[in-house]
Amino acid sequence: MFFEEHRPHPALRNCIRCYWTLAIPAPRAVQKDHRFLAEGVQLAFNLADPIEPVGTAGEALTPHRSCICGPMTTPMRIRTFGRMELLGVCFRPGRAHPFISCPAGDLTNKCIRTNDILDYGAMQIVERVLKDCHTTDERIIILDLHFLHRLEKGVNKDLSTAAAADRIETNRGRVNIYNLAKSVGWSNRQLERRFKERIGMSPKQLCRNVRFK
Repeated sequence: MFFEEHRPHPALRNCIRCYWTLAIPAPRAVQKDHRFLAEGVQLAFNLADPIEPVGTAGEALTPHRSCICGPMTTPMRIRTFGRMELLGVCFRPGRAHPFISCPAGDLTNKCIRTNDILDYGAMQIVERVLKDCHTTDERIIILDLHFLHRLEKGVNKDLSTAAAADRIETNRGRVNIYNLAKSVGWSNRQLERRFKERIGMSPKQLCRNVRFK
């Protein structure tokens, strides 16, 4: 397995943790399952053989060449049938809003094809990444330019939630939830509600995911 992280443009680093690539040679068996856990929204591109997401009950979900994966409270299973080559965009918790209009809370533990979420302009970029690029560097340049353009147009209207999520990440999940809520001027209940809307999980769940990683 070959996993590598790539840094985004400096102006994007408050919103995008990294681009990542994952390559796994074709298994000897007919199929093989892999497990992934993410605390933020991810945009993923399949650049090789078909892969099949697996639901929580073990059911096979419809495979997509590109998809939006929401925050995960339990590991996601992906079934491969050959060589795996993925490119991903890892958004920081609460920071995908300028680029993906769908609330993170509606994406939790889901893997949805990009056609169902992204607008026409964004889908043109998806098609270029999948069909017109030949190297990781080419794909990242196209994505950087697209996200920089969206960042100029978009406004993050919930900086407090994003700041609270940043604090959890900075402290590697070891924070006191009461003190965290107090630092942004909210009650525990308000913090939990805003996290579920914007982050897609509760503050405690995010802390667990960050500690797990």
